Amino acid sequence: MKGPRRELLPKLALAAVIAAYVVLAGASSLATRLKYGPDEPAHFVYVHEIARFRMPTLSHEVTPNALTRRSHEAHQPPLYYILSAVPYAIASKLGAGVDLTWRILRLCTIIFGAGWIYFLYRLAREFVGGSRYRAVLAAACVGLLPSSVYIGGVVNNDALSAVVFTAAMWLIVRTIRRSEVTLRDAVLIGIISGLAILTKAQGLFLLPTAVVSGLLIVRRSRHSAATTFINTGIALVTALGIGGIWFIRNIVVFGSPLIQSLYNPGPGWSLSAVAIVTQQLFNFFWTPFWLLNVFVDSSCYFRMLFALCFLAVAGVGLHLAASQKGERRSLADRIEAWALLALPAILIYLFLLRHTLVVDKGALQQGRLLLPAAGLLGASIVVGFGAFLRIPLLRAALGVLTVLGLVFADITVVRAIVAFYRIY
Repeated sequence: MKGPRRELLPKLALAAVIAAYVVLAGASSLATRLKYGPDEPAHFVYVHEIARFRMPTLSHEVTPNALTRRSHEAHQPPLYYILSAVPYAIASKLGAGVDLTWRILRLCTIIFGAGWIYFLYRLAREFVGGSRYRAVLAAACVGLLPSSVYIGGVVNNDALSAVVFTAAMWLIVRTIRRSEVTLRDAVLIGIISGLAILTKAQGLFLLPTAVVSGLLIVRRSRHSAATTFINTGIALVTALGIGGIWFIRNIVVFGSPLIQSLYNPGPGWSLSAVAIVTQQLFNFFWTPFWLLNVFVDSSCYFRMLFALCFLAVAGVGLHLAASQKGERRSLADRIEAWALLALPAILIYLFLLRHTLVVDKGALQQGRLLLPAAGLLGASIVVGFGAFLRIPLLRAALGVLTVLGLVFADITVVRAIVAFYRIY
């Protein structure tokens, strides 16, 4: 029984994390006033229009309510809205009112978020290696962040974007671990990356990531470089074949592959502006900070989370330094693997930085858009803090305390949401 039990317990731990996410996201959803999530009316209008087999009209002003055909989210790719139109249509057919239908769509987002935690686990399992509990902890460190829980409780396409983006990253990282890109791998990566592009345009950043992974495999592997390049090319063509449908449509309708709804440019490029935007994106990555800054000192909040990241990165550095002297047993022992995992996060950050400074300063509060690439954070916390703790029992205790701390933070944020809506 020892073997089966050893296999079962990590699965139960993962199931517990997913269950905690569902409960906490449900509580956050109930606490957040209907129609007041980030851009919720615009997302709801998009779903409403797709359910009636038509596209919403692109609005260049913020959508004030759901009583319109115009949406400032109409520039978004359609996959999330197509999937959400199914429960919307069923609810409408059964006579559900707007509020109940809104709740149902929020529930669907929670389900997407639960799937995201599973793929965070699979990504961490490939990258970190070792005990499966480490992969569960890495998934929890991202999936139970207050921002993750919050986006799961409102109508938006961020949770689905996180699912497909992380699934694609898992498949890409798996090819690095195996030092081979098979035809099957290429087709799967292409399909999932294409779906990521059809969910949110930042899915395009998976394409250079796939190219870099192919280059790393050629650099280290004895497999044919020609086969690797051909299969990587197949992945790219497949992804663009699926996701490119949206951009072709945009060219036909708007004359440009990428369209933008809101234009409210920030201060432009300067060191001070970059520093301010970076700090704000950092703040909003962890929590729905627009709901908390009434109750929390922003400078203390920033310093505390920056110190956490600094310690994690320092620990990763110690781990890599030690691994260069011994046997490299997992991808977490290789510098180039960390660079690959960090690449999508860097690309998304640079995109958000430019977008905020020169297109729409409202993106200042969209640090949550980094969540699809946040597998890097989970791996950094597990490996980084593990480098400081050599005793397995201490590592286990810290892992349990981390998960409990995240749950406590989520409960605190839910209470803050309730208090916020009482004030406003």
